[in-house]
Amino acid sequence: MSIALEAFTLSDGAGKEEKASAGDPAEKQGIHPLLKFAAGWNRTLAEIRLLEGFENFLRVTPFAQLREAASDGPVILVNIGQHGSDAIIIHKTAGPAPIPLPDATPLAIEVLVPFSD
Repeated sequence: MSIALEAFTLSDGAGKEEKASAGDPAEKQGIHPLLKFAAGWNRTLAEIRLLEGFENFLRVTPFAQLREAASDGPVILVNIGQHGSDAIIIHKTAGPAPIPLPDATPLAIEVLVPFSD
């Protein structure tokens, strides 16, 4: 999927890069390149979301789907942030159980799992 997104350019979303010029119809109509990009981005997301298993690509996973995924064992969501970190354990039959992770800071995680470029 990332290849489709990486191939996307400011022009048509299909990997063909076009140079905007004074004679460009988009420029004449006052269409900003970022609007063209946003429209292409939305088209690309719509195409990806048509693929089986990617219906919620770059969306929040519905709770019912997380609960269903917990039928073979708990699902654990981990959130690490500068303003607080926590884990949420989701079981098939019980409600979500939030667990504070006060020592899990972005810096502490980066030391444990260095990010690569």
